[in-house]
Amino acid sequence: MQIRRAQKPSIFISHTADVRDWVRQFEVEINSAGFDSCTAHELTSGASTAREMMRRLRASDLVVAVADPDLGSSTPWVEFSTGVALGMGKDVWLVTPQPVNLESLGDSRFSQLLRAVGSHTHGSPSDIARRVAQRLERSDHSGLAKAS
Repeated sequence: MQIRRAQKPSIFISHTADVRDWVRQFEVEINSAGFDSCTAHELTSGASTAREMMRRLRASDLVVAVADPDLGSSTPWVEFSTGVALGMGKDVWLVTPQPVNLESLGDSRFSQLLRAVGSHTHGSPSDIARRVAQRLERSDHSGLAKAS
């Protein structure tokens, strides 16, 4: 029995505006590693935005939420997409560009998001892309299917 890739694994990226440059570099890295990606900011605004976000979240293999707690950033859309993904049983990575002093967060929106996700990681876009790729390649979310 052979194992073949059924489709490219897909990553949904939800992020705050203040980390847009980090996310652009992450997308380049993750796409060059052979993965599909979609950012929440690619979605057009309007009544269908939530429906389209739900569709893309369902189709994703992994959700990466990127925020910078030093800037107090978290947005309703990041929180919404993260909550929906967790409710769908998706693997969610909460990522910060820099290390975070967890004790200084208090009861910020970021700390609430962190409690919902349960953990976070930090690093450069290339470092996080490498770690995401390794995770997807060894997990059930890798899009691998048995060939008949």
